[in-house]
Amino acid sequence: MSEKEKEIIDIVDRYWKFDNGQAPMSSWHDKQDCLELLRSILSSSKISDKPKRVVMCGSSRFVDVMAVCAWLIERDEHAITNGLHLLPIWYAKDIPDHLAECENVSAAMDELHLRKIDDANEIFVVNRNDYIGDSTTNEVRYADKLRKKIRWYTSDPIGQKVESIIQEFLKRQSISQQSKEEQLQCLRERTNKLFRDVIDREWGRLTEKDGKFIDKVALELNSISGFLYQFISVSYETQKQSEGK
Repeated sequence: MSEKEKEIIDIVDRYWKFDNGQAPMSSWHDKQDCLELLRSILSSSKISDKPKRVVMCGSSRFVDVMAVCAWLIERDEHAITNGLHLLPIWYAKDIPDHLAECENVSAAMDELHLRKIDDANEIFVVNRNDYIGDSTTNEVRYADKLRKKIRWYTSDPIGQKVESIIQEFLKRQSISQQSKEEQLQCLRERTNKLFRDVIDREWGRLTEKDGKFIDKVALELNSISGFLYQFISVSYETQKQSEGK
């Protein structure tokens, strides 16, 4: 069903009322109003096959989620989306959200968003975790007053798809982090074992005067880290200084 057909049906439902027996009960004036609205639609640009316009609404804390929703709406529904802007980190790296408030343009941006809703066919509210702020609440009320279609992230197929993507990403991140920690723990244990083996084997020779053993120690520790070699070297120098006193 096209947007034009939906709008016509909505107008008929609004003005052409029926009683329980499905008999027309609208007044003559109601019918005339209905016909006048239908004429205006049929004579306007609304009957064209232009893509619908969707305004994205929601807290700026969800601007990244909003951007993905907008992309999927445009990709899957061939609609035009409008809403908040996902700005690069180098623009306001110390301001994670509510940028308009920090730049003292919040009221102007809120008003501009209402003008976007004026030109929209519907709004898409990103109410992730069932959260919407005061500005978004005002936008929803405004859209409802204009009889715009209101879509909710938590119940819309697009929102459900995005939430699934987010959860899958978090799951991969968790597995990746766990794997890294396991690898680090394994590296620590292996390094500690190698270190203890070298120390147990060579520490007793630290009191030797010629210090030739340090070359052998260095070769074995080279595969572990430069830090361990430095530790052994410093320990050896400390021992020599102690013996020289």
